[in-house]
Amino acid sequence: MSSADAQRSPRRLRIAKRALGALAVLGAAAWAYRPVLSGEALAGRDIFRLFIPDAAFLAECLSNGELPLWNPYLWLGHPFAATVQAQAFYPPRVLAVLVFGPVWAITVEHLLHVALAVAGTAAVGRRLGGSRLGSLLAGSAFGLSVMYAYLGNEQNMANALAWTGPLLAAVLDLRRGPRTSALLLLAASAGASALCGSPEILLAQGIAALLVSVWSRKPRPKPIAGTALGLAWGAALAAIALVPAAELAGQVEQPPADAALAWSASLPDLATLVSGANPAPPDAQAQRLVITLHLGGLFCALTALALAGPARRRRALPFAVAGLLLALLSLGANFAPSSFALGLFPFRLFRFPVKYLVAATAVLAPLAALGFGQLVAWARRRPRWLRPAGVGLFAASLVAAARIASTGGQAGLGALLAAVFVGLAGLLLGFLPGRPRARAQAARAVLVGLTALEVLLAHNLFGRPLYATAEALSTPSRLAELMRAEPWTRFSRGSEHRDEAEALTESASQREQLKRYVRLSREAFVGNRHVEERLSSIEGEGPRAPRRLASVLADDERALFDFASVAWYVRRGEAPFSGLERAGGDDDDADEALFRIPNLYRSRTAFPRALVVHRAVAASEAEARAALLDPSRPLREYAFLELDPGEPLPSLTDCAGSTASIEEAMANRMVVDVEACGDGVLVVSDSWFPGWQARVDSAPAPLYRADYLARAVPVPAGQHRVELVYRPRSFVAGAAITSVALFVMGGLAFAGRRRSRSSSSMNPR
Repeated sequence: MSSADAQRSPRRLRIAKRALGALAVLGAAAWAYRPVLSGEALAGRDIFRLFIPDAAFLAECLSNGELPLWNPYLWLGHPFAATVQAQAFYPPRVLAVLVFGPVWAITVEHLLHVALAVAGTAAVGRRLGGSRLGSLLAGSAFGLSVMYAYLGNEQNMANALAWTGPLLAAVLDLRRGPRTSALLLLAASAGASALCGSPEILLAQGIAALLVSVWSRKPRPKPIAGTALGLAWGAALAAIALVPAAELAGQVEQPPADAALAWSASLPDLATLVSGANPAPPDAQAQRLVITLHLGGLFCALTALALAGPARRRRALPFAVAGLLLALLSLGANFAPSSFALGLFPFRLFRFPVKYLVAATAVLAPLAALGFGQLVAWARRRPRWLRPAGVGLFAASLVAAARIASTGGQAGLGALLAAVFVGLAGLLLGFLPGRPRARAQAARAVLVGLTALEVLLAHNLFGRPLYATAEALSTPSRLAELMRAEPWTRFSRGSEHRDEAEALTESASQREQLKRYVRLSREAFVGNRHVEERLSSIEGEGPRAPRRLASVLADDERALFDFASVAWYVRRGEAPFSGLERAGGDDDDADEALFRIPNLYRSRTAFPRALVVHRAVAASEAEARAALLDPSRPLREYAFLELDPGEPLPSLTDCAGSTASIEEAMANRMVVDVEACGDGVLVVSDSWFPGWQARVDSAPAPLYRADYLARAVPVPAGQHRVELVYRPRSFVAGAAITSVALFVMGGLAFAGRRRSRSSSSMNPR
């Protein structure tokens, strides 16, 4: 054999091993997500209620050549990009929507982030000193876990979580010395995570990154400075969404003080990392956001063993401490110190502490690569205590399995699975035959095989997220066709849909019922599915409601619905108000009320969405609110304007017969043709919000907050064209910051590439 052939042989062997590893991961992914191969898309509760409608609106804006800044279909209009969970400027979301459409985009995007979670976790494992096989095992067991599969239902959280690996890998690179490539990776990862719209995950990632960067026997200022710079740079990259989000926070309904502790994790929730199901009975305080946190007993054991050896312990300790701190923080109301911490800035701005536990799993997952290496090293050396320890562990697992099996239920079966696999691994590793090298090879095979088998069996034991065909998710609503007969009106679907999905659980016995419910959800406008029909509603879900609208919606006064141009009511059962005409719905063939098409009622008392009045009153916020809810309907003739101190009322002419007709209404623009008998005020019953501008016949015009909720523009007598455009300064400022951050990133990347080429040319082989 020639020397060239001798060099090629190990290379070919390495390529073959990597290809085999990639095929194994793809095979496991195909098993975990096998419904996708049969043509079904993810359809979990929040997916069909929120994320598919968001994707549909994004697709509509892209097809119209508009920026997705304002959603006219929710509430009385609401910022879209500023509600960061919409991921309006997240590149993978935009590309997936463009290529695959709203329904399949969600599934494809989740699978891409599964791959990122696998690769990112493996990259951190390698940087910590784990073997290639151990790191791939750690990444695969985390990314292909039951927990991550179910997180597809909370897509903004799953997407942000996938960036934990690349972010921490960049921090570890910075610990070795200042590197432009590492700084760029850190900034890109932090910016991408921020654009995913899960601020709790981003906050947890920042905490872990800063802790890892400063954890060293010889403290150095450069790693912490570089990490802080990278995180700040990431925020600048995401400023196009974060700056508008900060503006939106001041305009929406504020949660109660105890909302920061809602859905805190509990000790049984921590146990689900191994058992997979929480045996505690559900109550008002139990978290219901994450269906399962299951990672597997063997995987958790490998993670814990990362702290066994002194050398590995030094590398693993900052990750272990960061993970522990986040896990404790997730306990929230169930742990007094955590409850106190969550009341401080910035934690008090967010809710659902269980998200910090999800982030903790991503921080701890790479440590499984070190635990894998520790067990292989023990199998190679086979110390005297290894066999007795293996026998004892196996015996203990059998005893635990016998006791657990009597409890029954998914939690008992999950714990039984974990006990058996951990005990079996201990027994096999203690009695591997052969020489040290052969024992090491056998130990690797045992650990990979048992871990993979536990993950795959867990997918069978705990089921899978809800899937449905694209046809079921895309079937249009028949009620929508009736409402489209009168454009520019709104409808009310009430609050009952919010709780309907809670009537069904994700258990296997009710999966067919869930699929029926998914098919009905667009017909019944569950969640935000009316957005897919391009229908405007006075209600909405997902983002917090505008503060003022939320306060008056709670009163449920017909005067409010009339003013908001609510001409249609979708209700199960009787009409909410007297005098409404039934127009359709109520499928008598359905055997259960939950699966019947709701009734559709028509109102004849709704205001037009745009009207001209010729009387105005300078009003306080309280006075405008009272006028809005006044059953005598004063808003048909008066505009109650909230003026700045010293600002005069517009000059008006008292007359009758003026008309206003909406000629065009897009996401960020509305055009109204007005014919006024005298000087008047055009009132449009869409939400007043900073950033809206008015023009009358192409000339700038003042825009007032009118009638507590709406927009108003003074118009002179005669025929005029009024244009309302949404151009928020917050978006302009955020886009400018993002552009500068991208420009600097591109410049540094280009300069680094040139330096690399120059070095290569000066040092030829």
